[in-house]
Amino acid sequence: MREILPIELQDKTEELVEKYVELLHFLCIGIDHGRKRILRAEHLHEKKPTESNEKELNRARKVFPKRSQLRYPSKEDSLLDELERLGLARTIQSSNDCVVSRLVELTEEISDKHHAILKVYKGIYPKRPLHVKTDNAINLLDSMKNLRRRPREILRDAYTEDDHGWAFYVPKWFNEALDIKLIDQLWNTVSRLVWTQGNNFAFKQGDMIYETKQDYELGDARLQVILGQSAEGIEEKIDTDEENSEENPLKERFAGLVKYRDFSNNSEKTVSQDDFVRMLIEGEKQIIEERQGVLF
Repeated sequence: MREILPIELQDKTEELVEKYVELLHFLCIGIDHGRKRILRAEHLHEKKPTESNEKELNRARKVFPKRSQLRYPSKEDSLLDELERLGLARTIQSSNDCVVSRLVELTEEISDKHHAILKVYKGIYPKRPLHVKTDNAINLLDSMKNLRRRPREILRDAYTEDDHGWAFYVPKWFNEALDIKLIDQLWNTVSRLVWTQGNNFAFKQGDMIYETKQDYELGDARLQVILGQSAEGIEEKIDTDEENSEENPLKERFAGLVKYRDFSNNSEKTVSQDDFVRMLIEGEKQIIEERQGVLF
């Protein structure tokens, strides 16, 4: 199977091969879609040269070059770095410092050999919804205060049922509370399920939080949410660099509230949903002082 790959990839890891085939998959389908759109527009314009048909033809031709580019959610991607080092892909640099994503293209034009690779790997790659877990959950948590749309980088593995490096055990059944959602997105004109992160955190009354998976299995809870009011702010749509630019003013955001009981010292505290999530990641000693003057 590997002999059909570029020689630079034939002895590399399966993870890198998957990344390359994924890139090919979305570029090839996107380019094919763009060509068909131009052909349809040309046919309509020849048949009936109206102003609207001319505009559609111009739009189809204008966006077609973008079909040979694919935007990944994060600049930091070691697999894309390796594909660039091998000379198989390149990043299109942006002059906007606010851009958090990465626009990538192949170093050569799509040809029959690329379609042959996709035919061999059809049904193998891409094999799952796009799933990009951040390397620094606190940085992502802080950055979302300035975003208007849902980033495609998430706070922790969306499928985890094990301890995952946080101060507390927050497995996959808390995805909704962490505002980690699976959304159907068009990626280079191709429909794909994508895990996305929001900041409308929603821990609610009755939620029990454990320090470790072992504590969970023993039923030894550390925290219990007594009352929760969901955060509200980030929109349900997936982010784009244009929509997250400084040109669009931020809407006022409500950070929510969580009142919880700590069974380790039988105390009760009230914090924002944001600070509660921060505590779950870093530990109780790191949270901002609890809000004052909140009555329940």
